[in-house]
Amino acid sequence: WDELSGEVQLIILEYLSFPTLFRIRRCCKRIRDLVPECSVADFRGVPFLGPLDRIIPVFEKLKALHLARGSSDVEIDHELALEKLSQKGSLDHLQTVTATGRTFLRAQWLMRCTQLRSLNLSTTSVQWQSLQTIVNKNPHLTELNLTNCFQFGSIELSQIAMSTPNLKILSVLGCWRINAGTLGTLGLFCHQLESVDFTGLLSIDDDGLQRLAKGCRKLKFLKLERTSVSNSGIREIFRNCSQLEFLCFQGCSNIQDA
Repeated sequence: WDELSGEVQLIILEYLSFPTLFRIRRCCKRIRDLVPECSVADFRGVPFLGPLDRIIPVFEKLKALHLARGSSDVEIDHELALEKLSQKGSLDHLQTVTATGRTFLRAQWLMRCTQLRSLNLSTTSVQWQSLQTIVNKNPHLTELNLTNCFQFGSIELSQIAMSTPNLKILSVLGCWRINAGTLGTLGLFCHQLESVDFTGLLSIDDDGLQRLAKGCRKLKFLKLERTSVSNSGIREIFRNCSQLEFLCFQGCSNIQDA
């Protein structure tokens, strides 16, 4: 360990879980000095975090924050602490946020972030007004995961598409309120899209897929499981998306053998 450079040591520390990192921080001065330089704070799998407003300031260069699902009381306490931290500027440099499965997500603190590149709100209760503000303040957002966010539909996704021209990765798996017309909006505004997951959206059909394919020619990864596309839509994808590396249409009853 002592023979490694500080840069390499920092990379190793950022792979450690939060409890491990803080445990070894107490017994090694070198690590204690490095922790403030860590850019990743991963609290997933930690049942109780304690007062975040005292923990997070330890990370002076925080760029990635991963939160775990907890009880309602714990999540509310975290939201209040994060709001306090955002007001102090402690979250100003965040680029990556994961808040998967949180049932209480007021997201006031997220609405103050302006440098986000990756946002994972899978299976959360975040409201549209909050998400709209977050998206509008982060034009450089490249990755957005809204898996099983049933509260969002075609209108919301269309507005997101118009505000995120740099979007590369999008997952709306299980968001059944999204219809095929939204794919046309994605094709018009999100030309950088490389990966999209439409799994379980029965309204996705050949017409929508054709409009997506004509505008998103950089697609490399596309999941269409359990949608209404047929052979015609698949042909349009192959015709327009020459960089495609992965395509899944399992469970599409309209697909016939060639």
